[in-house]
Amino acid sequence: AVVHSFEEYMHSEVVVGALGRFNMRHMLEDWSQEKPQAAIFEMFQEPMGGEVKRGARSVLSRWTHSRGIKLDMTGPELLKMNHVHFQPFAWIVDPLNVMQTAVHFAQARADGQSVVVLPRELLRVNHYLDLGSNRSRCEEELGGCRARDGAIVWAEDMVVDMRRRGDAEPVKDASPPAPVYRQMPYGADGCPLDRE
Repeated sequence: AVVHSFEEYMHSEVVVGALGRFNMRHMLEDWSQEKPQAAIFEMFQEPMGGEVKRGARSVLSRWTHSRGIKLDMTGPELLKMNHVHFQPFAWIVDPLNVMQTAVHFAQARADGQSVVVLPRELLRVNHYLDLGSNRSRCEEELGGCRARDGAIVWAEDMVVDMRRRGDAEPVKDASPPAPVYRQMPYGADGCPLDRE
């Protein structure tokens, strides 16, 4: 996976809402089995910033407000506004099946390989714009981050624990290896799942 800096964290709103946590390794295994021709999984960002919580233990609880744009329109106007607000931001690739990569884009190597665009609810990058800044980039560049969004705070204990250990040794994960996303409203291809 490519996340560009220390101010970005991957998060699954849907899976955390159902289980209280998520395991990226298990999700990737499930998606790879469902979409074996996938070379690239693209993710969108959710800008985070705004009001600062003093005394927070990590970036995850320091900024708990997002831009929170929800587009309530249809047709060509929706397509146009999606293009303005929701560009692919990061990606997970199969390095053997990718021809090239750039900061926010990647290209599959051959015809027949898929680029799977993940719905923001299924997997997104929380981008903490105000981290390392003396001003609110979220306010100045995007018009503000005012939508309450503390859904990733569940992971703070694990992040703080890794920091205390001084390494990135994986924390023992108790989440089930079952294909959790299959219980969610979207599949890996972004389409609604069948409910049989």
